[in-house]
Amino acid sequence: WAELHSLMSLACSQQIERRLVSLTESSTTSIEHEYLRALVLHLMNAGSLTASQVEFIWGELDDWCSPLRLTLEQSAANAFFVDLGGREGLRRRKAGALEGRVLFLDTRPLHAVMVQHAVTLEHKIKAEPLSNRTPRRSEQLTLFTKLAAQVDPEFRPFARRGERVTTTGNVDAIVGFQKIASYFKEEAHEPIPLADTTGESFDSTMDIAVFGRIRDEPTRRNELARRRIGAHAAAGGPWEAKDVSQTGFKLIAPIQVANAVTLGTLVAIHPHGQPRWTLGIIRRMKRTAADRAEIGLQIVADTISAVDLVEQRKRGADEYSIDGEGTTINGRRFGALLLALRARDGEPMVQSLIVPAVEYQPVKRYRLSTSKTDYTIRFGRLIEQQPDWIWTAIEPLQAGTKTTSPHVPPGSTLQ
Repeated sequence: WAELHSLMSLACSQQIERRLVSLTESSTTSIEHEYLRALVLHLMNAGSLTASQVEFIWGELDDWCSPLRLTLEQSAANAFFVDLGGREGLRRRKAGALEGRVLFLDTRPLHAVMVQHAVTLEHKIKAEPLSNRTPRRSEQLTLFTKLAAQVDPEFRPFARRGERVTTTGNVDAIVGFQKIASYFKEEAHEPIPLADTTGESFDSTMDIAVFGRIRDEPTRRNELARRRIGAHAAAGGPWEAKDVSQTGFKLIAPIQVANAVTLGTLVAIHPHGQPRWTLGIIRRMKRTAADRAEIGLQIVADTISAVDLVEQRKRGADEYSIDGEGTTINGRRFGALLLALRARDGEPMVQSLIVPAVEYQPVKRYRLSTSKTDYTIRFGRLIEQQPDWIWTAIEPLQAGTKTTSPHVPPGSTLQ
C-alpha cells in the first residue's frame, strides 16, 4: 500500500492523475482509474470471496469504477477515505479529525449499481423459480447483496449471531480433513491426554539434562502429546487467538498457512491450557501483514471422534438386511469424523458425520464403529459439501444395533 500510495501522490503532485493513457490501441485509462480499481477490489473483498468471485469482480471493475472520482471533500459523515501517507486501503471515516494526506471517495454510484444487479436477479428468480438458471442466479444474488453492503456509503453494521469477546493466547491447529482424521484416529487407539500444567518446570529441565529423560509423569505425558500434535499440526507453529464468540473464532495464522488453504477448509484447533479440541470451517481470510493473515473460523463441533464406517450388504443381493432375515456381510471400510455440538446450554448434543467426498452414498447403510459403540446408520440430510469432504446428518437405524444409537432430535439443525 505504501508504494501504491506514493505513486498516486507523485501523479497528483504533477497533476497527471486524470490524464488519459493508452494501454492498447482500443483502450485508454488513467492513473486515478487504475488506483481506484485496486482500492475498490480490496474494499469489496472482506475475506469471504472465492478466487473465481474475485476474478469476476476485477473484470467488471473497469465499468463499475468509471463514474468514481477521488475528492478533497467528503460526501457523507461515514464517507470512505484513503490516506496517501498510510499503509491501508479505503476506510470508513469515524468521529474525530483526520490527519495526513487524505482523499475521499463517494461510493453512492457504485452502491447503486450493486443494488440494481441484486434487484434484477430477485425479479428473475421470482419470475422463473424452476429455471435451471435459478441456482446460479441465487449465487449471484448473494454475491451482489454482499458487495452492496461492503460499499454502502451509509454505515449499517451486521447483526452478529454471537457476542464477540476479545481473547489472547495460542492455539494448535490441524488443517485439512485427512490430517484431522489421522490425528484423532491415533488418539482413539492410544490416548495421550494433555496434563493441566502451565509450563515446563526447572526440575523437568534438570531431569532431561542429567538423566536424558523426564521422570515427572504429567510432564512426560505432555511431551508425548505435544510431539503427536506437532506431527499433524500446520506449518509455522501455533496460531494466535484474537476473539471468540458462541459461533466462531478470529485467528491470526502464519502467511504460509493462509496461502495453502481455501475457504471451506476444515481446521481442528486446541487452545493451549484447555483439554478439548474444536472443529471449525474457514469462512473468511484476509491478509493483515506480510507474514500474517486473519482467519475467521465457524465452529461446527466441540466434540470430535474418529470412527470407522463399514458398508453393510446382504449376501447375494443388492438389498440390505438389518432385521436378521438375511445374512449381512461387511463391505468397504473407511474412516470418518463423528461430530457433536451443543448449540446452547441445556440442549441435547446433535451428532453428525464428516466423510470423504468420494464415499458419500446416501442410499447405503453402514456400521459405525468406535472403541465403545457399534450401531447401524445411513446418511441423512446433506449439510455441506466441499471437494474433499461432505458433512451429513445421521439417521440411526435401531434394528440390529448393539448399543443405543445417538439421539438426533427431529428437525434439529447444526449451528
